[in-house]
Amino acid sequence: IIDEKDSNDDDDDDQTAVPHTKEEIVDVALIHPGDIVKILRGASLPADGIVTWGDMTVDESMMTGESLPILKSPGSVVLGGTVCTESTGTLVQVTGVGANTALSQIVQLVQEAQTRQVPIQSLADAISSVFVPTVCALSVLTYLV
Repeated sequence: IIDEKDSNDDDDDDQTAVPHTKEEIVDVALIHPGDIVKILRGASLPADGIVTWGDMTVDESMMTGESLPILKSPGSVVLGGTVCTESTGTLVQVTGVGANTALSQIVQLVQEAQTRQVPIQSLADAISSVFVPTVCALSVLTYLV
């Protein structure tokens, strides 16, 4: 997590410089929306966010199926769980963590789809509960006769 320090410098004209900051390594559970995190090459993004400084390429194949890394620049949206393949210390402002990430929402939708039963499936189950025993009974009768 990057914490901005109070500074009395009036160098607001330099848009390419990183603000006076203090870096601190923290557990992923301590990251909250609005925090600014530094993403290094090879790291998995800890949460969804927006690139605020620097460029990086991200392997989003687990989310989108795209086999090539995608270039992300300031203003680009990045998804938690994807992997940064190239970076020189890009800063990302966190927008979603935990259940508020895109990956978590996809998992929730898949679970709901797996547990939900379609109306036509209920009808097919009702018909087969009568049809199968009837066919079995008729086959036994045919064998006996």
